[in-house]
Amino acid sequence: TPAMDRMEAVEVLKGSGQIQYGPQTIGGVINFITPSAPTQEEIRLKVQGGQGGFFSGLASYGNTFGNTGVIVSYLRKQGDAVGPTNFTINDLNAKVNIALGSRSKLGLKISGYNETSNSTYVGITQTMFDNGGNDYSVIAANDDLAVSRYAASLNHVFDINSKVKLQSSAYANTTTRNWRRQNYAYSDGEGNRPSDFSGLMWGDESVAGGAILFRNGTGNRNRTFEVGGWEEKIVYKEQLNSNWSNELNAGFRLLFERAYEQRINGSNPTALSGNLVNDEIRTGNALSFYASDKISFSSKFDINIGVRAEHYNYQREILRSSSEDTYEVAENNIFEIIPGIGANYNLNKKYTFFAGLHRGYAPPRIKDAIDFSLDNPVIELDAEQSWNTEIGMRAMPIKGLYAEFTYFYMDFQNQIIPSAESVGGVGFGLINAGETLHRGFEISVNTNTKEIVETEWNILFDINATYVNATFSDARFVNETNIKGNATPYAPSWTVSSALALELPFGSGIRLTNTYVGEQFSDQLNTVEATNNGRIGIMAAYNILDATIYHKIPKWNAAVNLSIKNLTDERYISTRNPQGIRVGLPRFITAGVDIKI
Repeated sequence: TPAMDRMEAVEVLKGSGQIQYGPQTIGGVINFITPSAPTQEEIRLKVQGGQGGFFSGLASYGNTFGNTGVIVSYLRKQGDAVGPTNFTINDLNAKVNIALGSRSKLGLKISGYNETSNSTYVGITQTMFDNGGNDYSVIAANDDLAVSRYAASLNHVFDINSKVKLQSSAYANTTTRNWRRQNYAYSDGEGNRPSDFSGLMWGDESVAGGAILFRNGTGNRNRTFEVGGWEEKIVYKEQLNSNWSNELNAGFRLLFERAYEQRINGSNPTALSGNLVNDEIRTGNALSFYASDKISFSSKFDINIGVRAEHYNYQREILRSSSEDTYEVAENNIFEIIPGIGANYNLNKKYTFFAGLHRGYAPPRIKDAIDFSLDNPVIELDAEQSWNTEIGMRAMPIKGLYAEFTYFYMDFQNQIIPSAESVGGVGFGLINAGETLHRGFEISVNTNTKEIVETEWNILFDINATYVNATFSDARFVNETNIKGNATPYAPSWTVSSALALELPFGSGIRLTNTYVGEQFSDQLNTVEATNNGRIGIMAAYNILDATIYHKIPKWNAAVNLSIKNLTDERYISTRNPQGIRVGLPRFITAGVDIKI
């Protein structure tokens, strides 16, 4: 995920409006928006520091020279002990916008990203969690993740006339991700240890699965990804009369992606090289055509009809498997028509009703899709498909009060979920979950007292709540148990986020944010009792309170802040997947300054 520190905004598209994007359009589309070049010289410095050696520094420079706008930013983030993790990140970005004339604009964006962290899959065992004390210990100290990513994109906008616009974009990126992970085993409860035991152990060895015993060896998962694409889009807008208008977006996208993956087993805990065990190449080629037409029949009513045709060819080549040279290759083609329709009705200036229906779709991940373990390769992972319906209302009954209510119904023909040990998985990877049903509602309320009653003080309150009943909706047997009606894993019934802010007239303010996440199951069988290794079991609900105090200094065009995450220092399980319990971040205090020159 791109670093949020350098983003100007985040756009979320839901419903039929996401049809023209893809290829993954299930519940919504997220668009990260980076700042554009300012019209005049602007220098910005944003620094945040805190516990655990945490530091985040963002420096940017932007200006416009004649018909050319330029903005360059550099982000440095690091931490020595943020929870159980240490990391160093360098992120450099540059954007150039050139006006080639009154009707033509050219944009270029380049970026480079580098990360080194001790990221690991290994979490603590249930025994360790129950006993406390190891929540934020660096369990797998020799695990090391090194990521480098370089990207470039070029876009061009040409106004053919006052009604028609042609948008062209080409992009490419390459990412190298080498991940050293030390091998380990769980205790058997009888005192037996692996023959290559390194001497490092965490947990209670007297309990089967209660302790983690690290071994003298590594499994290096080295991967390189190459991605390139081109999109051509035409936008047609016409005001037919005072009531009727039309906006058509249509185009096509070409996408090429290739992944090189190797597993190299080392003979000691810090080995980066050794025996090449697995070596494979995965290739994907996609072509999609889309059209979305928004027709406004009046100031009160509009309808948006869209469709996307998605073709995807993917291939998996095995060059080496289980330390033996081989050559196995298999490919598959999938094609899908993805339609959608949405409508808005403005009852008046205060109330708007909306409804939509669209096809949810995501292509399969190649590695999980083609299985070579049998004599003939088989397609193990299908595309993810659903029919999604929503209906709702937006309201602003008085100035300063905004509310939105949405009911949603997502009917999956096949949902893709993480594999779980309880159903024969290894704790990571993806599997077909078959038919599932997600239905519920979202509520959003925002208030601004300064707009309701004129006052120098301003109190802002917002709450966003989601209720979802997500279940397996068809007969499906796992370990001879029919899981129809069971809750899908990692789908809390309630998620609530609320915030209360007080803004004072002299530039100071305080904001309290509260996040509630309901109870969750971690496997398809809805197992309540936790396994000793911590990978399976119910996850209790938790509540997180954050606080931020800030003061603006207009004279210097600056602001200072003090931020406290998890103010009450609540201890909670954030996940059991993929390999053990990860405890949520404890109380975390930072302070910073943001200056614009």
